[in-house]
Amino acid sequence: MKYIINIIILSIMIVTMGCETSTDPKDEGDNEDVQSYSTANVKETTDYFRFSSNSGSTNANFDHDVVFYSEDWQPPGAPITIKDPRFKSKNGLSIAVINNTNLEDIDDVPDSANFITNFVSELGEWYYTTEANLILPYEKVYIVNTTDGEFPAFQIISYYDEEGESGVFNIEWKYLDD
Repeated sequence: MKYIINIIILSIMIVTMGCETSTDPKDEGDNEDVQSYSTANVKETTDYFRFSSNSGSTNANFDHDVVFYSEDWQPPGAPITIKDPRFKSKNGLSIAVINNTNLEDIDDVPDSANFITNFVSELGEWYYTTEANLILPYEKVYIVNTTDGEFPAFQIISYYDEEGESGVFNIEWKYLDD
């Protein structure tokens, strides 16, 4: 009996060791697979994000596609300065903005004329709701033309961490067919 159990365990180990795993989001099925990413708190630091590894860093030398950060801004007539959430493409890259849509509605890469080189988000990417006292993203999808020739599309889901503190971009993204 002990011999049979050892053979079963050894067989499972051999099968498991022979399986390949991949951390590359492009290898995890077709381009419809949606990935998620949450930045560092951009009220305290800048987050440099790379789609191909679905990872970010606060190190400016990190090979990235998009930069998430905040900028001090004082609303007209307001007595306080706020940290306005922003993002931009890496220098030399471009982003297309598709308004009034969601990530699941985007499948194809738009024409090259729709891409803005050295894109920087401005006021208007967010709205403030006084009922809930929250900053919410508009329904927009951003498509990045990366240096590796891929076209990831991302949507900002929220600007809050799990504890409800603001300053953390939560995005969902997927690769598009070009």
